[in-house]
Amino acid sequence: RRESNPNLKFRKLSFYPLNYKASFGLQKYAFFTSPAAALPQISVFLPKFFDMVLFHSETRFQLRQKMTYKKWLTALATTHGKKLGDINYIFCDDNYLLKLNLQYLQHDTLTDIITFDYVEGDLLNGDIYISVERVRENAEIFGVTFDEELLRVLAHGLLHLCGFKDKSKKDAAEMRRQEAAAMTLFHNLLNN
Repeated sequence: RRESNPNLKFRKLSFYPLNYKASFGLQKYAFFTSPAAALPQISVFLPKFFDMVLFHSETRFQLRQKMTYKKWLTALATTHGKKLGDINYIFCDDNYLLKLNLQYLQHDTLTDIITFDYVEGDLLNGDIYISVERVRENAEIFGVTFDEELLRVLAHGLLHLCGFKDKSKKDAAEMRRQEAAAMTLFHNLLNN
């Protein structure tokens, strides 16, 4: 008979049938994401420590200092009274993101980010697709470094999951304020 640990908390995670995988130690667990909420889900129970932010890449780009970004994103969510659940950041190119934009949003335009929201109350869950090409070009246009523009876009996706919108002028202005505050938070955490 196995002893149960009363301190170990479990939470329900949903897996979707696509192609992202994360490996933990020697065991591999398939973490699947989908922008299509209607896809069938398989639910399993895993220990609470499996809540996380994962970074995937469909390009050659690889995010460095992932733990720094994870700590910052956790602090950013907390600032808005939210908790991080399962967040997937997927770095891709313009063509990849354009296909998603057409398929799911019916927009025939290039964009730097698309956020698919699977939020459950105050628990943030979602898939955030970022075009590295758009980020690089926008950095040149706005006269900032690639890292600063990437930071703004990473924050933008999480802020959408926190409930911030950007379709109206008023909402867009508030989103810009929140992005600036998020970037300040990142630099403050980095310097401490």
